[in-house]
Amino acid sequence: MAFRLHERVAVGAGLDITYLHVQLRRRVDLSTQPLPGAPNLTFASIGVPAGTDFADLNLTGNETHFGFHVGVLVKPHERVSFGARFLSGQKVDVSGGELETQQVRTGLVTRVPLPGIPAGTPLDSLIAPAFVQGGPLSPRQQASATLPLPAQFVAGAAVNVTEALRLLADYQFTNWSAFDTLVLTPEFAPPTILVENFRDSHGVRAGADYAMTGRTTLRGGFVANTAAAPDETVTPNLPEAARVQLAAGLGQALTNKLRLDLYYLHLFQEDRRGRTTDGGLAVPTTAVNNGVYSFHANLFGASLVWRF
Repeated sequence: MAFRLHERVAVGAGLDITYLHVQLRRRVDLSTQPLPGAPNLTFASIGVPAGTDFADLNLTGNETHFGFHVGVLVKPHERVSFGARFLSGQKVDVSGGELETQQVRTGLVTRVPLPGIPAGTPLDSLIAPAFVQGGPLSPRQQASATLPLPAQFVAGAAVNVTEALRLLADYQFTNWSAFDTLVLTPEFAPPTILVENFRDSHGVRAGADYAMTGRTTLRGGFVANTAAAPDETVTPNLPEAARVQLAAGLGQALTNKLRLDLYYLHLFQEDRRGRTTDGGLAVPTTAVNNGVYSFHANLFGASLVWRF
């Protein structure tokens, strides 16, 4: 809903209804797990290498949440306007999720005899009881997770330099530091805490709109965003990095009532080192980064507007 307070000032507010579908998949490292009958020792102590997967977890769930946004538009001059918008953050609790688990075969055996376990015993047989019904990794158990949707603040300005040329720019702040940890709570196992430690991100945008004729308009734009994820938490969940986007567009009036708009955008994201495993660390560091993520995209769009 919007309301004009003055011929040069307008305010608005709205309700956001967020439907969130969550799917989180991860593997579990056997080397970090306690040995059966020896809780003070882990499988790493008997030679299991770090990064040996023994379980595949797939958490899915749905939830609906509510938020709001407010905005203001000020026109101190016919050729100049300023605007700002605030979008509230949300903390979505996915409480009725379903956790599917599957054992991943390692093919490893005990190299030396252990208390009650002879040498040569397959490790997969020692792990298997965890996957039976009621065990910590039993299939089809309930699970929960809490995900933050960060607040945003955007402020910008538009200037009609001439009747044909309009310049636009804005700044965006996103409260990504709200994404501190991701806690997964299964029904039969202790919670798993994934450390994210995201930072707030900042973005700037600039664009131009030039009316070549009364029927043809050219557009161009530039966007730059800082990265939210620190170096130690660049993972497959969100392998993001600083981005730059360049865009161009064309608007063409086909008739007095029909208009066609076309655009192209190229997204550059710098290569960034990240990881696929936590290396058995509760709080991972860049020492366990084991690869490079590369990403770019080409986006094309078209819209047809009919006025009647």
